[in-house]
Amino acid sequence: MEAYQAIQGWIRAGAVPSEPQRVDPQQATGASVTLRLSGAVVGRASVVDEEGLAVWRASRDAWAEARRRLRPDTREGADDEPEHAELVERTALIAIDLQIAGPLTPIGGAGLEEAAGEASPGLHGVAARVGRRFEAVFPGTMLATNITPAQGLVIAMSALDLPRAGIGDPRVNLDALRREHGLSLYRFEVAHLAQVSSDRPPRFLYRGGRVRQMSEINERSLREFGDGLFEHILAHRWVGEEPFGLMSAYRPWAGDYEQPMIAEARSQALAAYALARWSALMRTEATEALALHYAEAAASLLEKLAQETEEGPDIGASATAAALSLLARAALGADSLSAEANELLDRRCLSLAVEMLENQSASAGERAIVAFALARLSSGDEAPVERDRVRAVVRELFRTTSAGDLPSLMPWLGWAELAMVEDQPDVPAGVALRSFRSTVWRHQVEPRDVGEEGLDLVGGIVFTRGRAPLPSWHTLRPLAFIATMLGDDRLTDDEEVGAELLRLMGSIRFVLQLSVDETHMHMFRDRGRSLGGVRLAPWDHRLTPEANAMALLTVAETLESVRRRR
Repeated sequence: MEAYQAIQGWIRAGAVPSEPQRVDPQQATGASVTLRLSGAVVGRASVVDEEGLAVWRASRDAWAEARRRLRPDTREGADDEPEHAELVERTALIAIDLQIAGPLTPIGGAGLEEAAGEASPGLHGVAARVGRRFEAVFPGTMLATNITPAQGLVIAMSALDLPRAGIGDPRVNLDALRREHGLSLYRFEVAHLAQVSSDRPPRFLYRGGRVRQMSEINERSLREFGDGLFEHILAHRWVGEEPFGLMSAYRPWAGDYEQPMIAEARSQALAAYALARWSALMRTEATEALALHYAEAAASLLEKLAQETEEGPDIGASATAAALSLLARAALGADSLSAEANELLDRRCLSLAVEMLENQSASAGERAIVAFALARLSSGDEAPVERDRVRAVVRELFRTTSAGDLPSLMPWLGWAELAMVEDQPDVPAGVALRSFRSTVWRHQVEPRDVGEEGLDLVGGIVFTRGRAPLPSWHTLRPLAFIATMLGDDRLTDDEEVGAELLRLMGSIRFVLQLSVDETHMHMFRDRGRSLGGVRLAPWDHRLTPEANAMALLTVAETLESVRRRR
């Protein structure tokens, strides 16, 4: 904190001392200083220095860059001029971000990915050395620019006196560079302290944010989480008059969207279903005004998707998008849509879904989604397909899918099964579904798997383990159906509820960990489009319609199951 206070004093005064200042904590090996104005980086510098001067050197270089950007016409050292006084006023708006590196740990690996695998994304910085020259990329910088440790190593090596050819190639021979050029690679941990805004005190960060606690999870917080996800999805609607629906993956560190800017039809239809599912759940839970808001917002998105345009998403060209759109309509009610929208859903989407149901060349995942939609729709008087046909496909998918592959068909195949059996006393696939749940829990990350360096990862689901488990938003796929299982006494006996609820809440904690909260806003630009969204991973900040829709479905299923078990 003393080093941070020194930087703050220098920046607020509008000048970093020209004489060296030894303010580094003991055992510091480097420092990175980032200066932000209204969320945009105006100065950043990183230094490896074990002589106690890293903080001063990084501050000096970061301030020099910021000064050039803030007042390019102001001369260095012009402290008595009116221009400097104006510059000092602007420094009060600068948020300060400090990372201090601990001991450097050598890393091996003959290839780039192998070497990068020794660094935990977002927790470890990486450094490269040739001779006496060091170059480092700090973990907070990697998080704030959404790059991986492998990319960080490439950046560090590219700044050294090494042959340019092949450095960025994953097949680069690092051992050859070590022999021929004396290359050494390192990883390091940091103490990370940052301000969310210039008028807020700094706080220590863990992987760019904070570790969410199990104690934060209750019915009220789940409801607030779901509300936040609902509004987050709406925050990424296309603002023009065209019926384009939702934007694609949002990049909060840059304040822009991936190309193409319009989300694909399947992702949009999934989002529409998630909004409709939440709306249906909240009909009796929310106030009348809020329930109306949910219903109108969900219907508005589906209405846009159900328009035929040349440039917008075409839900009638994708069987899974068609099926998800039909599910959204079923949750909302056909009377919530216009006659034109209902006509398109009936004319194009129903026929496409029925055709896909028995299409053996389609993937099992696609057929599972379609089977769920048609299972839901086939229970009415005007069923588009015989229930026996849907039941046969559901049975086929369970029969031909190995136990290890079953999680990849969730939650859709599980929901299709329950939609087929409705209120019958037994679930034909009950044994397979219980086995699926046990398989998922065997792959749930526990504290002993990650130690102190990965407490934020606890509760995530990882089916393929490398050197260290790295769970992501894919945790949501099996979790959504496990949440449903909790509320079904045919799949979870009364005496099992306590243990199953505890495991489920452990994974919900990880999902909450993926969401953007106030601590992340030190590196993001737009609060309205960032807060509440679920990231792809703790180190991958992209916010996609699909991840947030799956999170909303999972929260909805969890809330409903918890209330059933009261």
